[in-house]
Amino acid sequence: MNHHITRRGFLAYAGLGAGMLALPRFAFARRAQQKPNVLWITIEDAGCQLGCYGDTAAKTPFLDQFSQECVRFTNAYSSSGVCGPSRSCVAGGMFPATMGADHFHCRARVPTGMKLYPEYLRDGGYYCTNNEKNDFQFDFDWVGVWDRNSTDDFLWRTRPGQTPFFHVRNYMDTHEGRYRYNRIGYLSITDHKPEDMPVPPYFPDTPKVRRCLTGYYQQMTLVDGYIRDLIQELKNDGLYEDTIIFFFSDNGGPMPRQKRWCYDSGLRIPLMIRIPEKFRRPGQGAPGSVDDQLISFCDFAPTLLNLCSLPNETVNLVDSSESAHRQALQRLRAEHIRWIRESSDVLFIPEATLRQWAAQYGSEYAVIEALGNDRQGAWLAAVEQAEEGLAGMAGMIASLDDTDPVVRYWSCQGLGNIGPDAALSESKLTTLLNDPNKDVRIAAARALMLMDKPTQAIEAFKLLAADNDAAVRLLALNEIEWLGYRSMPLLDTLQARLNAEKFNDAYKALTSAIETIPVAVTARRGKQIDMQQVGYAMHLRGTQLRITFAQPFSGGIRIFNAGGKQCCAEKVSGSRQAAIDTGAFARGWYTVRMYGKHAGREAIFSGPFLLE
Repeated sequence: MNHHITRRGFLAYAGLGAGMLALPRFAFARRAQQKPNVLWITIEDAGCQLGCYGDTAAKTPFLDQFSQECVRFTNAYSSSGVCGPSRSCVAGGMFPATMGADHFHCRARVPTGMKLYPEYLRDGGYYCTNNEKNDFQFDFDWVGVWDRNSTDDFLWRTRPGQTPFFHVRNYMDTHEGRYRYNRIGYLSITDHKPEDMPVPPYFPDTPKVRRCLTGYYQQMTLVDGYIRDLIQELKNDGLYEDTIIFFFSDNGGPMPRQKRWCYDSGLRIPLMIRIPEKFRRPGQGAPGSVDDQLISFCDFAPTLLNLCSLPNETVNLVDSSESAHRQALQRLRAEHIRWIRESSDVLFIPEATLRQWAAQYGSEYAVIEALGNDRQGAWLAAVEQAEEGLAGMAGMIASLDDTDPVVRYWSCQGLGNIGPDAALSESKLTTLLNDPNKDVRIAAARALMLMDKPTQAIEAFKLLAADNDAAVRLLALNEIEWLGYRSMPLLDTLQARLNAEKFNDAYKALTSAIETIPVAVTARRGKQIDMQQVGYAMHLRGTQLRITFAQPFSGGIRIFNAGGKQCCAEKVSGSRQAAIDTGAFARGWYTVRMYGKHAGREAIFSGPFLLE
């Protein structure tokens, strides 16, 4: 089973990102928010010579079994062919060449203003321990970074009380200096034989090479037993289901043409991640699944901080007035535009339009070649004009008459973003509700809704949400969901379409829209709408969020912050009222979601509220 995610998707997967949030499972018992413990198990100079990676010569019974509880990544790569630079990348979340830490055994200075991941974890309340390797190539007092740095085992046992812990356990047994020892194996099955060794084609098939390979495979079996014992101690302490576990190597294999070489043999590593069910979001990788996306050591530090709920990224530097930030934004945008042109980017063409042109010209890739760079330039100009707001409004209104549907589409989007102040465009937008291009119709309907001119737009959305083209339906449904409470008049139409829609992306968008349209509350704190019409009403009094149902309700109530993190969970049984204390919540937007039975029928309610 493959879960296709991008590198940012990896952060969401492993880091419980809001982007992975789907229908929450019931967890009715209210409890304090529990942070996961994290155990990083690292081995050295080890490629993917494990049974679970398909190596039939490997004898790694524990890790093979453990992989069935994890997501196993098949394309994970260290940032260097040797341990020190790679570990610097893990520690800092930046490429070692960027930090000047790429020369082996160097002592690079930590960049000004940069923290290494244990510092962030300790600031966030984690007890951080390390056994014991600190070979990160920084001119830095690593011993002082950890709460405890020691050769002692099971250092999580030294934490104060129930403090969440982060523990690194490093095993050197597979290091290049060890495989030559041919030590007696740890388990009874370590009877690796030279004649059974798979000799890579870049090695000569000689007795000496086979002896070295035998020693390496034997050490892999040895460390397999060590890891088994480590995890058993975690289970003995009752912490297994409270702990997220990473298993990975610091670089590829230990032998010549492996270690220090930037080939797959020197960079590709085993990576397995186990997230206990209580911390796993719906839609995340199931135990025993395999993911073939490209993963880099640069992803590890931000992923770690994300899964520990530490990097909130609440400061939007795009809006910063500081000169340095503005200059950086302009530079990045210019580079982005250059790359769009160079790479023949077609993804600002709406999907249905792109599919139509691809059928006409042979492929999506061929669209730019067929239509020409001038057309691409016109599209980019329309996008940039749409970002100008009121300053670009006159140009956007004029562009509604353009012969190119992509230009018309982005002009509609820009005018919609302006909102009621773009009312001068109402007449033209209304005309575009009958545009030959359905993507343009959707954008025009969205713009009119945002200008508080919904009458004809709603009728257009009803038709577009039922269009024969799945790409048209998907875009229409995504816009309907995004419009939030404005889409409430469409709710009956959406619910009526549930049985007609096949299980596809449009179906998922349809069910998501039905769930998230705020049928209970407008976007203003304390203002209620007709309870009999929507099934319940909700308002704030002091620090209490009070929910009143039109009929007895039995089910679960969950509250999520704007980042998608669950803040609390309550259970209601046959009641018409519920009260939730929001006194500990920070200011900002929240979403209430309720699943259960209302007047004896299955019901899904959802609505936002604002804590000011």
